[in-house]
Amino acid sequence: MADGTGIAGQWERLAAWFRSSGQPAADSTTPSRSFPSMDERGPWGRGGSYPVASENGDYLMLTPRDKNVPSVMIPNTVGAKGFEVGPAYDIVHQDHTYQAKLDTDIPFDQNAALIGATIAKHPVPELPWSPPEQPASDTGTRNDALYGDYVKSFTVASPDPSKYTDMTVNYTVSGEHRLDEGYVIRYGEKQPDGTTSLISYGEGNALVQHPLSPAHLVNSPLWNTSHRTIRDDVKAQMSPTTP
Repeated sequence: MADGTGIAGQWERLAAWFRSSGQPAADSTTPSRSFPSMDERGPWGRGGSYPVASENGDYLMLTPRDKNVPSVMIPNTVGAKGFEVGPAYDIVHQDHTYQAKLDTDIPFDQNAALIGATIAKHPVPELPWSPPEQPASDTGTRNDALYGDYVKSFTVASPDPSKYTDMTVNYTVSGEHRLDEGYVIRYGEKQPDGTTSLISYGEGNALVQHPLSPAHLVNSPLWNTSHRTIRDDVKAQMSPTTP
């Protein structure tokens, strides 16, 4: 029906709501959307990147849809406007999330600082013919993440040193990455047995990584290859007396 009733009308209203609710902020001076609370996050909730202005400059608050991934804040030196990731059932948008995880036998408590520093040392996957990766930094280090697709790699202090290492965040540089906008948060997490899992969690709004696209299937293998590099580097640096 054309009068807004019936299944067709309901679908159009739903699609219009998805389109309007997923628009990025107009500028980075004031957030146009509220940050998702813990109750609004999760598979049926929302997440994303939200611009925040302060007397110290413009920042981005990254509030992952996955409740198990900590929120972090980085300086907005990438020209980002922000984006919102909608619920998992939202296939109208190209919003996407993914996670790669590698379990290791590295004890967390004795090596958390080393693990965090090593993740920062290897912020992006090392690919053949790509320039050497540069360590992440507080203000963001420019890196070629995918053959001419640029990110800035940021270091962020652990939100909970008893559970997480310091974090590394890769955020797409506006106009210089085919997956703009998007980010990947990378960190080590303490497991119940005291060992460490290496995690890379990504969100974005690039059409090529639409949830129904096979392109996003390469994410886990790509990031886990980097995780193995980090694991091996950490083990090579561990003290012989460290368990």
